[in-house]
Amino acid sequence: LPSYRGDIVNGAGFTPAERAPDPQRLLRAYSASAATLNLLRALAHGGFADLHQLHRWTTDFVRASPQGKRYEELAGRISQALDFMAACGFTSDAMAQLREVDFYTSHEALHLHYEEALTRRMEAVPACVAAPWYGASAHMLWLGERTRQLDGAHIEYLRGIANPVGVKIGPNATPTDVLALAQALDPAREPGRLVLITRMGAGQLAQKLPPLVAAVRDAGL
Repeated sequence: LPSYRGDIVNGAGFTPAERAPDPQRLLRAYSASAATLNLLRALAHGGFADLHQLHRWTTDFVRASPQGKRYEELAGRISQALDFMAACGFTSDAMAQLREVDFYTSHEALHLHYEEALTRRMEAVPACVAAPWYGASAHMLWLGERTRQLDGAHIEYLRGIANPVGVKIGPNATPTDVLALAQALDPAREPGRLVLITRMGAGQLAQKLPPLVAAVRDAGL
């Protein structure tokens, strides 16, 4: 049978019908993403994000765990600080920063047909923006180890959009690889443009990461 390539392409069930690629899954993925973002916006700006709701943010299955207890201790200290601020006149009614939050989304730009359909041209381009195109499927898009070839279509797509972008760096990456990726994705050295995401495993990180960090630092990235 064909490989399972994710719900946006085909199904995980071990049958020919499930493994057949279905373009309608792209539309369902878009609808599910839009619904999720709408829910997050409602929570972020509808009062649930208010710092005074701290004690409502933990679910029952976490509450009795050691992590839940540590969270409650921290929430208690924050509540005390909020009470002090309220006594000084700083309340969530007067300060939007206490009752609302901004949030940003990110995902792997794996399915280029999906990303292409959601790419939009910016009408007003700030002087600091290198490209007038924006990937509207997420605020930040990133590439994995298997799709970061310099001559590949995924790199070509990411280098042509104005979003912040990321690329995963594994244990086999060399300083030359990292610098070449930085040159391709962020030639203007724009602050905040490129994020290098390490995925080396705890056992190799101490050996593999320092040479890459040194190369990036020495290159002024």
